[in-house]
Order: sequence, then C-alpha cells, then structure tokens
Amino acid sequence: METYSSARDLFDAARGAAIECERIRRMLIAMESAEQSVGTALGMKVDAGSISDPMRRVDARIDKESRWHQRIEEDERLMDLATSVCYGRDQDGKGGLSLLLGMLYADIIWWHYLGTETWARTGDIVGYSPQRCKAIRDIAFDFIDGLGVANIIDGMGIAEDEPRRADTSRPEPPDS
Repeated sequence: METYSSARDLFDAARGAAIECERIRRMLIAMESAEQSVGTALGMKVDAGSISDPMRRVDARIDKESRWHQRIEEDERLMDLATSVCYGRDQDGKGGLSLLLGMLYADIIWWHYLGTETWARTGDIVGYSPQRCKAIRDIAFDFIDGLGVANIIDGMGIAEDEPRRADTSRPEPPDS
C-alpha cells in the first residue's frame, strides 16, 4: 500500500477510491442490465459466436470485471484504512478519531471523503454548516498528522518513547 505524506493526501486518495468503486459498480450494473435486455424483447435465437451473439456482452462484462478486480481490491483496502482512522481498527467507534476527538470529527471526515458527500450534504447530515465542517476537518487532519495514522487507528497518543492512551479531553468544534 502506498504511503501518504499527510492526512489530507490519505483522505483525498480514499475519496478518489470510493468514487472509482462506485463508478465501476454502476458500470457493471449497466452492463448486466444491457445483457438482460438483448434478445429478450424480440425472443431472438442466435447462434453462439455469431456477430449478434447476446453472450458477447456477458463475455465483455466478465473480462472487464476481471481487469477491474485488482483495482477494486486496492481501492477497498485504502477505504478500509481510512475508515479505521475514523473509527478504529475494528471500525466500531472504540478507536480512531471517534475515540480521540469524538464521533463528530470521525463522521465529518467519513461522510465527505468515504461517503463522497459534498460539504453541504455532510453539513446537513451532522447538523453543522459546510464551513464549520471544513474547520473541524482541518483540526482532525492536524491531529492525525501530529500523532500518525497507526496511533490514531489504535486510539493511542504519543508519550516520549512509548505509546499511551491519548488525552480524552476533546477540543471544542470551532465556531462558525
């Protein structure tokens, strides 16, 4: 897996991966839908391998799926990492940003970057303005960059040499 120089880079890449996975999923659904409609409307019978062979579309979809399989797996691993940063290793809210800063911080990051929502929609979901959501995101990214992804995932802060439980006092979300 690629290394990212900042939380912003990680989450921008995760957002791109989420968008790409959704695009591929929709393309495959459209291809499957086209497969089902070919020939059924007219009840056509066609010889296998002929120019109008309806199985040609099925074969094309299967070929595309196999080519996209590795890319989808890479994208899903990246999205899993980013979700773990938000909610912890088990993605249960007992680690990650949700533990260290609060669920609001994790939810804002998740909805915008992994849920691929706009800032306006993210704000509607969490009950804050888009500008306030961005300010909260900036605090979260600074926090991740300061402690490191692995420590955030495990809900750990950094002492001088040894990891420890992070300070559970949470910064107040910035005013609008």
